[in-house]
Amino acid sequence: MKSIAIIILATVFLPLVSFADDFSLSDGREYKGVTVSRIEKDGVVVITNDGVEKLPFLLMPKETRDLYPYVPSPTPPPLPVAPPVNVPAQTGTAASQNTQASPSPAATIALAPLPSTASRVVAIVESSLKQKYLLLLASTALMLLVALTVLACAWFIVRRLMASWISKQKAREFDFTNVRQFHSAYADFFAAMKLWNHCIEHNEDELPSAGEYELPHATRWELLAKAYSAESDIESLFLKLASTWNLDPQEIELLGRFRQAFRTLGESIRNNKAMKWNDPEAGDYLAFNRLASSVALLIISENAAKKTSEQRAETFRQITSNHWESVWNLTDAEAKAKGLPLLK
Repeated sequence: MKSIAIIILATVFLPLVSFADDFSLSDGREYKGVTVSRIEKDGVVVITNDGVEKLPFLLMPKETRDLYPYVPSPTPPPLPVAPPVNVPAQTGTAASQNTQASPSPAATIALAPLPSTASRVVAIVESSLKQKYLLLLASTALMLLVALTVLACAWFIVRRLMASWISKQKAREFDFTNVRQFHSAYADFFAAMKLWNHCIEHNEDELPSAGEYELPHATRWELLAKAYSAESDIESLFLKLASTWNLDPQEIELLGRFRQAFRTLGESIRNNKAMKWNDPEAGDYLAFNRLASSVALLIISENAAKKTSEQRAETFRQITSNHWESVWNLTDAEAKAKGLPLLK
């Protein structure tokens, strides 16, 4: 009964099992999405939009032939033939009973177990589908792994680029703030210096129409406050540079000498003495301008570096040392004679 059920199921449903597949032949023909009808000894019969065609195995690559193996239908073994038996003739009711009891050859053939061809075909199709499914799963996993790797690399690169851009942006903002602070202090210094020299020279705070009178005491304090304010801006600027930059001895000397030059204005106002900076091409005026240009060039350069708190404190101490008070206005020749580094 089990064999009969398999045969019936295979007969009814096997024609309905068809799969759409692609074929590429060695003569250049290609078949996309055709339906496999059956597999014969010399090729595969497919159903296309134009009709039924047979694709020879000889024109297929080995990988395609392996997916569609030909399985010949087994020939049923010959039925055993029983030797004739001499049975005495029977008449009447006994003969009719013997006729009904002995099965006919056709019934014997029908009841004989047939090989399960449908089961083999189904097993082959299932094996082929399993191989295709595993290949599809492996290719999908590989593509997913590649996509994740590319995304991870892109994320890492973008993050590094963003961090570098943010760092450079902050450095540019820091340099811009320092340059603006330096220029503001430099402008306040020269404005106060010229006003003080004018006051000392004319002993007045404005040009009168006639007559002369002494400089009011408040005006002197206002100029001194302006000079000290400019000094405080320079001090705070140099503190930032000493805290964030890796300054070498020559740069420390440059900042220290300029700080002492900057303090000469406050000292002149405090001592009620004029600053004799009349010639910008010689003397202290020239030394101050050279120091100022070198400091401005240093500020706009990129010199950020990590330092310990002790190193920052020592750098700032060297910059604010009174040692530079006696050497801030030296020329290059005088500085070279004393063993000091030259200005850049």
